[in-house]
Order: sequence, then C-alpha cells, then structure tokens
Amino acid sequence: RRLELQAKLNEQFDKDRSSAASEAQAAMFDRARRLMDSPKNTAFDVSAEKAATRDRFGRGQFGESCLVARRLIDQGVQCVEVAMGGWDTHDDNFKRVADLNTALDKGASALLDDLRSSGRLDETLVLWVGDFGRTPRITPSLGRGHYPGAWSLWLAGGGVKGGQVLGATDAEGAKVIEHPVQVPDLFASLAHATGIDRDRTFESGGRPISIVFEEGKLVTKLFS
Repeated sequence: RRLELQAKLNEQFDKDRSSAASEAQAAMFDRARRLMDSPKNTAFDVSAEKAATRDRFGRGQFGESCLVARRLIDQGVQCVEVAMGGWDTHDDNFKRVADLNTALDKGASALLDDLRSSGRLDETLVLWVGDFGRTPRITPSLGRGHYPGAWSLWLAGGGVKGGQVLGATDAEGAKVIEHPVQVPDLFASLAHATGIDRDRTFESGGRPISIVFEEGKLVTKLFS
C-alpha cells in the first residue's frame, strides 16, 4: 500500500516536474520491488533446513550467513557476499581472533563441503579476504593495528588449484619476501576465474573505471 501511495504521489509530481532524475528513481524503486517479490527470497529462510545442517554451519550470524549463501547459489544467484565483522582487533587480539576463527572455520568449511558434494565447487569461486593485514608487533593493550604491508587471503573452487600456499613473509610477518601479489594481479586472476572481461571499463561521473589496472598480471600458479 505504501508503494502504491508513493506511485500516486510521484505521478502527480511528474505531471509538472518530470525529469531524468525522477524517472531514474522510479526505475530504481521498480527494480527494488521486483527484487523483494523474487521467489529467490525463500533462500533466506534457513528454518527450512534440517537441524543437523544448521548445526554443521553454526547457529551464529556468520554460520547462518554461509548457509544462506549456499541456498542463494542453489537458487542460481551468481554473486553472493557474506560479511564477518569484528576483525579490527586493536585490543585483546588473541582471544577475539580465536573466537572469530571458531565461527569462520565452521561456517566456511561447511559451505565448501556442500558446494563440493553437489558438484558446484568447480564452477563457484569462493574468496575470503579483508582490506588489510595486522601489525606484526603487539600493542600494550594486546592488540594489533592496521597494516597494509603484508596480508593474506584464500581462494577455493572456480578452477583454483587447492592445497597450496603462494608467497611468504619474513619471520616477523612484516615484509613479503616470496611471490608478492599486488591488488591488480589479484583482480586479473579473479577476472580469469570468473570469465569477466578484464579490459572492460565503466563510467562513473564522467570518469572511466577499469575492472583491472593495465599492470595487473594473472597469477598462473593459482590455476596450474
């Protein structure tokens, strides 16, 4: 009813003030409404799963989010993001990371197990990544700060060769000393795994936005 009322108000407004902006807003609301009405929304109802399955993923927010991700993939959704906050451990790092890893290991491993057992892991790329590493030295409050100099991620499925570690840091975890991978290299590799045209550009505010910077190189060891 609220959307119907809004449509009537917009119709009256557009009689005298029609513009590209109002048309764009109407189109946006229409897309949002169609998304709300999509039958794929049933994927968010994890109560439809067996209790044993929910226990295997974990009953916390992250575990249930991984279960929703698997259910969305079952529905044919092509891109799913699962967020897990709490890693900004400026204090009490060791206890907090241990708790986070417990939930992460349970939910992520269950997701990979289900994708593998259904035969979809080879065609589904799973990326676990944050936005920076943590300082190699511990602060007086037993925490770790932001550190972009050395960080890691993991990939599974999507043609990626599993069971290997690429790269290494020095003993203190302060500097990458073996097989450094820059952000453009990562994006080039993700584009390769997902079949995205790495040379495609988009425009935002009159400025071209590249999917992959020109210097990005495919990390061939990931796939060989």
